[in-house]
Amino acid sequence: MVRRSTVDRSPQPDLYSTGYDPGTGTQQARNGKRPRSGSGWRGAGGRWLVWTFRVVVWAVLLIIGYRGVMAIVLNETPPSKTPPAPAATADSGFPVQGASAYALAFGQVYLNASPATATQRASELAPFLPPGTPDQQLGWNGGGSLNLQSEQVADVRVQDAQHAVVTLLARVNGNMMELGVPVYAAAGGLGISGQPAWLPAPKPAVQPAPPAVNTDSAAESELMGQLPDFFKAYASGDQSTLGRFLAPGTSVTGRHRYVRFCHRRHGTGRRHHPSHSCHRRLGNPCGGPRKGNAGRKHDG
Repeated sequence: MVRRSTVDRSPQPDLYSTGYDPGTGTQQARNGKRPRSGSGWRGAGGRWLVWTFRVVVWAVLLIIGYRGVMAIVLNETPPSKTPPAPAATADSGFPVQGASAYALAFGQVYLNASPATATQRASELAPFLPPGTPDQQLGWNGGGSLNLQSEQVADVRVQDAQHAVVTLLARVNGNMMELGVPVYAAAGGLGISGQPAWLPAPKPAVQPAPPAVNTDSAAESELMGQLPDFFKAYASGDQSTLGRFLAPGTSVTGRHRYVRFCHRRHGTGRRHHPSHSCHRRLGNPCGGPRKGNAGRKHDG
């Protein structure tokens, strides 16, 4: 009787076909090296770089957000980058002083108009205008009248070496206004390059009310009780009486009867300038006659 073998002869996986050591039960790599055992270092240091980068980004975002919120709360505005207007100086090459005088002379003719003198006005404006200008009256239709009381240069805005606008501050027909006169300069000459612009008068600036002054009634009453005696002694030069009012080491000679104290006015406890006194110099402040003029009386 033959016993059948129980050994499994089916195809085996590669685990047992290559690099398998039956004694140890481990598989070796094809290149002859054994795989590493244990977890080992798998590059965890890269995660620290990622977290550091995230912290930096969040810090920047928080700073930007904080600055934005504070700018809104405090109503902060960024500085303007608008270039400043060119200064009216001789550095630009434009004759500022000559153009100012030229604009004043032009304003004296332009801001005076009357139907009775329309022809004369046109002939006086002609030297200021370019040859062949069709409108010899520069916008005036011949109706109404203009009467210039005063004018002066308020501003000169230089555009380049040949162009500028001279602003005149004038009073016309009893009203204040401004007139922008375009002036052209070339080859040593000057001319009006266009119609002037009528501008409103500058806005009035309202000064804030002065703060209220608190008076000291006690000090006021005390001073009013002593000042008459002091000024009488000062006017007559009475050193014994003056000594009662002076600080130690202080000397006041007085006026030696050059003036005479008459009366005092009601005052306050505020501090006054030393020149604001209750007496007057040279002469009789009480209205009496002076020597040599017995028949005349002078009011204080």
